[in-house]
Amino acid sequence: MLFRSQETIHNFLKSNDCKVKQVGDDFEIHYDGDHVGQVMFRKDGITVKRVGNKFGKEFDFDELGKIKKEIKSLI
Repeated sequence: MLFRSQETIHNFLKSNDCKVKQVGDDFEIHYDGDHVGQVMFRKDGITVKRVGNKFGKEFDFDELGKIKKEIKSLI
């Protein structure tokens, strides 16, 4: 079952021709056949991480515009 923020981000990824693999509560982002990043949902916010980076950028749940912008930079 997806929560509202997860569903919103999932739909955004699908609308940008990304394939989404759900791993637990998190999403792996696949674009053009490559694994490009991950969206991690935690109690205190959402983290968007590029493959190869040790740490991702952290966002509050109400920063959907910034989250979408960060995801667009990955693809």
